[in-house]
Amino acid sequence: DTLLVDVPADIEALRRTDPAAARAWRVAVREVLGGLLADGARVTGFHRKSCYVVTRSPST
Repeated sequence: DTLLVDVPADIEALRRTDPAAARAWRVAVREVLGGLLADGARVTGFHRKSCYVVTRSPST
């Protein structure tokens, strides 16, 4: 099972222009990735379209 977790293409630009949105992204990504990793998933790559590639084993 493979999932893509989106992130902003340029988080630094977002931090400069909209710090609140950047903070919301950071919290959301932390919650999603944290939950997946806690369940045994692994980050297996980063897609060029600005997203983490996360792989879950069939048992997770």
